[in-house]
Amino acid sequence: MVNHADDVPRSSSDKSNPANVKEPDADLVAAHAETQVASDALAIANQALAAANLDLAEAQRLAHVGSWSVDVTTGRLTWSDELFRIFGLEPGGPVPSAADRDRQYPPEMLAVRDRLVRESLETGKGWDLEYDLRRPDGSIRRVHARGEGIRNATGAIVGLRGTLADVTEAHAAREARARRLARRADYLSRVEHVLRTDLSIVTGWAGMLAEGYDAMGSEERR
Repeated sequence: MVNHADDVPRSSSDKSNPANVKEPDADLVAAHAETQVASDALAIANQALAAANLDLAEAQRLAHVGSWSVDVTTGRLTWSDELFRIFGLEPGGPVPSAADRDRQYPPEMLAVRDRLVRESLETGKGWDLEYDLRRPDGSIRRVHARGEGIRNATGAIVGLRGTLADVTEAHAAREARARRLARRADYLSRVEHVLRTDLSIVTGWAGMLAEGYDAMGSEERR
């Protein structure tokens, strides 16, 4: 026997009855809306941060400037992709050990670097210096290093950060210009010497001629 819809018993809590449908909790709705807004804002912020990081990485690549930072409490050292390239390494790999990094510095620079780092950790004082860097393939790059201490809200030094710029081409251009200026100065010095020598000879002959002329009698001068 088939039961028709009118024959089906209905519960007193039947949801088809508008009177029995509960209204959603206003606080829960508001909380859900706030959570969604916060989630959307976080996603937008993350997208903006990712885009900014890409722009920064591209800017560093074009300018040949790498950056680094170290947290002194954890010892964690972070390198940018361009810093890996300046050191002649592939980006994305592990940061080389201190011993490996030391091998790429000129021996005379190690003591200078260590002293500047100690001073920065103690006082926050920055440093600015230029030196040669040897890559693993043996090539030499001229680099310009800058660094400084990082302070927290209380003024305590909690880390270090810095940049390393590959200035090889600019350094080579400066050196070439200095050599040209030195050659020009040497040439002008030699020209001046020749002119002074020739002038002294001319002056000497002129003096001798004048003395001879003065010694002549009136008849000889005619």
